[in-house]
Amino acid sequence: MSSNSLPSTSLRQRFFPLIWALLLPLRTYLRHFPIQRGKGLLLRLGVLPWLPPAGMEYELPLPANGSIRLQYRETLGLSSLLYGTFENAELEFASRYLKPGDCAFDIGANVGVFSVVLGRATANNGCVFAFEPVPANAARLKQNLERNQLQHVQVQPIALGSSEAELEIHLAKDAAYHSFGPVEKPFQSLHALPVRVRRLDDVWRELGSPNVAFLKIDVEGAEDEVLIGGLECLASCQPVVLIEANTPEHLARLQKRFAALNFVSFKPAAFVVHNYLFHPSGMKEKILIALQ
Repeated sequence: MSSNSLPSTSLRQRFFPLIWALLLPLRTYLRHFPIQRGKGLLLRLGVLPWLPPAGMEYELPLPANGSIRLQYRETLGLSSLLYGTFENAELEFASRYLKPGDCAFDIGANVGVFSVVLGRATANNGCVFAFEPVPANAARLKQNLERNQLQHVQVQPIALGSSEAELEIHLAKDAAYHSFGPVEKPFQSLHALPVRVRRLDDVWRELGSPNVAFLKIDVEGAEDEVLIGGLECLASCQPVVLIEANTPEHLARLQKRFAALNFVSFKPAAFVVHNYLFHPSGMKEKILIALQ
């Protein structure tokens, strides 16, 4: 579709709710039709041209009566627009599993989707620590926490790994894909940023060794490194861990790592394909209750 045939940027922004409603048949096809072939082309030609300009935000409701501001043209924002949610089963589980007064860690917090839900679930007498090393993401994370009045959620502007270091993180064209390793195509860029890397165990002890009930780890393939640096915390706290494993080989490595702690893996049916729970072997019943 030619950009010359579209309404001006200001008109698209002003009338976007109406435009979005008119795109309902196309959105329904993209969301529900099982054959994926051709959907990328439909998305590029039929949806992307109508979105408000880069940087414009909308408000997404979250479980536990939270909300977050996302950008229309970023992966996180667009997927939430198209599918009505972002990892909603995982967010609902976290909101039901945690209770007021609990402590949770959000490792790879990005702009705060999980941090907001964890903060709402643990309430003001709980504690949440959100780890996000990229300054632009951390700034948006703080804004989203402020909008939800979550003063007990503390942003830690560092990365976690297997040892103390200063490493370069490769910045992607989309905030969801920053990585210490190669950035996924087509989000690659030539930019990198030095960030401080610390061990989870060291940070946990400095925070007073809180009894962490829940950890979410999503660090674009560096999950193994986080676990190596956090074995003491995991062994002591025995938390439930929500973690991403994008390949069978990655999952096998995580299973081996957690087996040494007597943790087992569990894949709830409603979770997205790459998300798994790891938990101490005696906690299955409590987890199933939270999944109902």
